[in-house]
Amino acid sequence: MKQFQKTPLTEREKSFGKECDASTTTEERLVVKRRRSKQNLRDKVGTVMDSINSAMSKRRNVTVRVTTVEKFRFKI
Repeated sequence: MKQFQKTPLTEREKSFGKECDASTTTEERLVVKRRRSKQNLRDKVGTVMDSINSAMSKRRNVTVRVTTVEKFRFKI
């Protein structure tokens, strides 16, 4: 497994707060970024499901087309 080196942060990176600390390794930063991405995706999926449920309560025929993982488009 590849060993990650500790990299010094710039002043701008230090100012982001808790998630970016001067002693944080590259691997730890990647883990935080991955967790944040998963949470963002869960939030988007929740929004999509709310919209689908709302549409289904009004009509019987609902077509949902997911174009990419990042962007959801509806055809209702």
